[in-house]
Amino acid sequence: MQEGGQVAKEVRRLAQHSAAATKEIKPLVGDSSAHLQQGGLLVAKAGDAMQRMVDSITGVVNKGANFRELAVNRAMAPAMGDVLTVLVAQLCLPGSTLALRAAQQPSASLYLNHL
Repeated sequence: MQEGGQVAKEVRRLAQHSAAATKEIKPLVGDSSAHLQQGGLLVAKAGDAMQRMVDSITGVVNKGANFRELAVNRAMAPAMGDVLTVLVAQLCLPGSTLALRAAQQPSASLYLNHL
């Protein structure tokens, strides 16, 4: 009988030890959950900040491309103005002069292709 009492005593001691360990673990689990929740919020904020950075960089790249296109267009503007001046001058020739030039060409289509 003494052995049965010893076993019961040991079981009680282990149960008390297990209860004490459970009490210690419970706040740690709660703290870990709170830390995970805070970490999730920080990750979401970091993701939002990174998206704003990507959007900002994309805007800068687009503005740079627009600036480049504008610079190219401005650089070509004088030459395009000269071409337009020549075209307008040719279109404004008196009808008889234009007809005379067309008649002097081997064919009217060749003359029009020349323009």
